[in-house]
Amino acid sequence: MFFRKSYPDAWTDGVSSFRFILFYSPLLPYFRDLPPVLFMREYERKLFDSSRAIADMLTDDIGQHPERFEEMLVLCFRDEYPLSMRAARIVALCTERHPFLAHPHVSRLISELPTLKTEGVRRGILKMLLDAHPPLHEDDLGLLTDLCFRWLANPKEAMAVRYYCIEWLLRVTVTYPELGMELMEILQEVGKSDSAGLQSASKKALQELQRSNPLLK
Repeated sequence: MFFRKSYPDAWTDGVSSFRFILFYSPLLPYFRDLPPVLFMREYERKLFDSSRAIADMLTDDIGQHPERFEEMLVLCFRDEYPLSMRAARIVALCTERHPFLAHPHVSRLISELPTLKTEGVRRGILKMLLDAHPPLHEDDLGLLTDLCFRWLANPKEAMAVRYYCIEWLLRVTVTYPELGMELMEILQEVGKSDSAGLQSASKKALQELQRSNPLLK
């Protein structure tokens, strides 16, 4: 039986029920040629909560249809809470499994980052960039690195965002060790005044930075 009790909204009307069967059943492969807009609407509608089950189903669907990755990005860039936060989580999960999906969109992702107000979207995009290991144009690298320095130094920024900033900046200083001193100074300040979790992360990052950066030895 295709219907599941955990998705009661599928019973609201005949069209909804048809789409529910289409999206969550073995019938899906037979409808691959339907217009993409149907799936965009379906993606928006299915992001009604933040459950892992929904996230995994949508991630699996995009994995089978990589062309739909951009449709999830559209929802992400709308910057509407909680829809865009949930879409960003799907984008991050997709990139974790299929890093190549993010590569064509890297420049836009980085240029949009400073304008995004939803913390969950910023966090998701940073995680995606970390997982994707994309080749970056020099301008994109500079913009992202500057942004991470500013967010890490800002005590009002969300802890998860600052944590990913630490990861990114540690990675950048491997290639550009001259940035190590600036990162070390910010990490020392973070270690003095922030939450226990971020203090621990900054302490570990400092140890790694001092061990790996030739200019700090």
